[in-house]
Amino acid sequence: DNKHSLHLGKTESILFGTARKLKGNDGFSVKCRGETVSCVDSVKYLGVTLDSKLSGEAYAQKVLGNISSRLSYLYRQSSFLDSDARRTLCTALIQPLFDYCSTAWHEGLSSKMKGRFDAQQRKMVRYIFSLDPRCHVGLQDFKQLGWLTIRHRVSFFRLVHVFKITKGMAPGYLSNGFTFVRDIHGYNTRGSVSDNHISEKVNSSLKRDSFVFNAKKEWNSLPSDLKQVGSLLAFKTGLKAHFMERY
Repeated sequence: DNKHSLHLGKTESILFGTARKLKGNDGFSVKCRGETVSCVDSVKYLGVTLDSKLSGEAYAQKVLGNISSRLSYLYRQSSFLDSDARRTLCTALIQPLFDYCSTAWHEGLSSKMKGRFDAQQRKMVRYIFSLDPRCHVGLQDFKQLGWLTIRHRVSFFRLVHVFKITKGMAPGYLSNGFTFVRDIHGYNTRGSVSDNHISEKVNSSLKRDSFVFNAKKEWNSLPSDLKQVGSLLAFKTGLKAHFMERY
C-alpha cells in the first residue's frame, strides 16, 4: 500500500503466543518471492526487545545489565561526588532505564526478575546515601529521596496514560476498552459518575498482566478527587503524593 519493498536480507519473522501454542507451531515459516524469511524468538522494536511469549524477560535482562554497568561506573567515581550529585546522576543516567516502556514489559516479569530490579534500585539508594552494602533500605529512604518504588513508578506511568485517555490526550487506539460506567447506562449509580469509574468488564482472554487489565483496576482504586483533576501536571503531582502517603 505504501509502495515499499522488503529487503529480505534484513527481514525477520516472529510468531507471538503462549508457550503451549508456540510449541504446537514448530513448522511456522514465512516465504517471500520463494525465499524463506528467517524466524526468530525475539525482535527489537523501538528500542524494546520483544520475545515470542511477550513476557518482557529478554528486555528486562538487557536493562538489568545496563543498570549494573552504569551503577558500577558511578561507584568508581563516588569519592568525587557528594550525595546531591549522586542523586542527580542516578536520576539522569539510571532511572530512565527502569522507566522506558515499563508499563509494557514489567508486569509480565517473574517474581524473581522483579526482585532483581528492586535490588538494583535499593543499591542506588545505598550509593546515594553512602550506606553499607548490607544496610537495610526502607520506604522512608525512598521518601527522603522523593522516589517511588519500581512497582509504584510503573503504576504511576500507567495511570498517567489512563488520565490522558480519559481526557482525549492520547492516541485513539489506546482508548479501546476504556469506557466510563456512566456511559454504559443512563441511570446514576454510586461511584459511577462522581468517581469517574471505568468499566472493568474485559475480554475473558485478556491477561492479568496486561496494561488494560491493570490500568482499569488501578484507576478505579484512586480517590475520587484525584480522578477529577483537570490538568495533567496537577494529576501527576497528586498521584505521586498519593503513593508517597503510603511511605
